Amino acid sequence: MSTYAIGDIHGCRKELSTLLETLYIKENLHPEDDTLVFVGDYVDRGPDSKGVIDRLIELSQIQRCVFLMGNHEDMMLWWLGIDHGRQQVSLRERAGIAGIWICNGGSRTLESYGVDLSMHSESRANLSGWDDPDIILQAIPENHIEFLKGLQYYYIDSSNLYVHAGVSYNGLLADTPQEAVDKSSDENLLWDRLAFGGRNSFGTMIYGHTPNKEGVRWNRREEGPPFSVGTDVGCVFGYNPLMAVRIDDWVEIWT
Repeated sequence: MSTYAIGDIHGCRKELSTLLETLYIKENLHPEDDTLVFVGDYVDRGPDSKGVIDRLIELSQIQRCVFLMGNHEDMMLWWLGIDHGRQQVSLRERAGIAGIWICNGGSRTLESYGVDLSMHSESRANLSGWDDPDIILQAIPENHIEFLKGLQYYYIDSSNLYVHAGVSYNGLLADTPQEAVDKSSDENLLWDRLAFGGRNSFGTMIYGHTPNKEGVRWNRREEGPPFSVGTDVGCVFGYNPLMAVRIDDWVEIWT
């Protein structure tokens, strides 16, 4: 039984398929015993966000998978006006998050669903006030919306905490992964870029969100499991191919 963490995909369906092929051939994945943990950011920037979600939904039918929420899925859902989240988010906060989606790769995601933004008003951050918002919503398959709404904000396996971005400073001081989550907000879990370099007391944090040209970002202890492991190797920017980290022995799996 092994667990593999896979970093930000960002619409790179071809690279995702190559990695999955490598894992099944090289690692001989078992559908029920082995777990793939995807740390979020499936959409935006890359050429085929729709294709990525299609592939992940298909994969979940045959393989044990955990899918985490990324900040890009969070932006997309708020832009579409769809409620989600662990905690109450004010209307003002929703508008602020939604307002930056298009310029952060959201336009490419909509293109992958066949939506031409030039045919719609671009003066608003979300769908409210558009002449026919259903045109855009109907372009996105219902099972894709359900997939996005069902994404987890964290996953805990023993002393390993999987999040998209990080935890709060108080979370780093927590004694257990669950306590670290309880002391963190959705904003910490989805957007943090500070905590990954720190030392924590609860175990190992596995995350994505912050791309690293040099590959996996290791924050190691002198002995034992690392403090944290950054799995976003910048695939969508062409820095590195999409890869996975085998958590059981902290081995990098490259295509």
